[in-house]
Amino acid sequence: MLVSGVIRVYLEERFDWHAPERTTEEFLDQFQSSPLLSLNQKRSLANFLTQCDLVKFARYEPAEPELRDLYEVGVRLVDETAPTAVAAPTETPAVLNTQA
Repeated sequence: MLVSGVIRVYLEERFDWHAPERTTEEFLDQFQSSPLLSLNQKRSLANFLTQCDLVKFARYEPAEPELRDLYEVGVRLVDETAPTAVAAPTETPAVLNTQA
């Protein structure tokens, strides 16, 4: 399942942690001992990758609700781990009136 590869590459690039040749189990083991993700994120990632492996290797065919759940988990992981952007000022500074 291609989506698992996308999430893995995203996490590797996001956290500067390269593990392209690792199995899902090895990938998850390293993330489990890392403070980069919260406990809930680690659980979600493990479930996500396990479900993807079932599709990829066991030829499991998930129903549409399961696919939607996988999609939502993937999007949530990216949203929760995305770097925070520096907010631009919402107001422009007032220009001083130098003419009197």
